[in-house]
Amino acid sequence: MTLTDKLRAERIEQQRQKTEALRKDPTAPRKYFWLSFADGVFLGGCLVDDVVDFFDALEKTHRLGINPGGAVQGIEVDPAHIPHGHPLNRLLSKTDIEAIDRNRIN
Repeated sequence: MTLTDKLRAERIEQQRQKTEALRKDPTAPRKYFWLSFADGVFLGGCLVDDVVDFFDALEKTHRLGINPGGAVQGIEVDPAHIPHGHPLNRLLSKTDIEAIDRNRIN
């Protein structure tokens, strides 16, 4: 294991511990995150709710079986900007997302 790998593993473990502590804290705010997955091509995206941070959101996609693999990027989403009825905790394809956008415009 290289020094870089070791440092990366230590950071991941520190983040995991921080996330676990937040999950146990009933006063920690629950958040929404949009996650986008790609592996050379877009694999899908999902809006995940009731999580404490990005790491928690990513773990939730694994628990729900909606993580298609590949690289992931995510951003916290203000609930005020989530359209009523937007699918939560479901992997959406490019076609799904385009249909949602068309319905919002119409």
